[in-house]
Amino acid sequence: GGRRFRVVAAEVQRDQLLVAEVEWLEEPVERPLQEEDADLVALLEALAEHPMVASLNMGVSAGGQYALSNQLAYLLPFTEKDKVELLEIDDPEERLDAIQELLDEMQGDLQA
Repeated sequence: GGRRFRVVAAEVQRDQLLVAEVEWLEEPVERPLQEEDADLVALLEALAEHPMVASLNMGVSAGGQYALSNQLAYLLPFTEKDKVELLEIDDPEERLDAIQELLDEMQGDLQA
């Protein structure tokens, strides 16, 4: 992770180097966690106990909705397409809702 950006235009040069024009995005303001985020916070805390997650030394803690949504999007076993779509959502509350929807779909697939 680093600074967020949106690709405006891209081209592949003759030597196969990919060059892009980007628009830098403003850093979002961290929003406090809400009561409805409790289940997702508990999920993040459970993930933090897994040895593979612990070995990442990423300091898993949910300081707000933005941090929680970023960490869950990174750690949960979503497809790369789903992860990109999640990170394209600017509003952290909307991103958390989308994460919950993906989790509900995964749970439905497991029960089928």
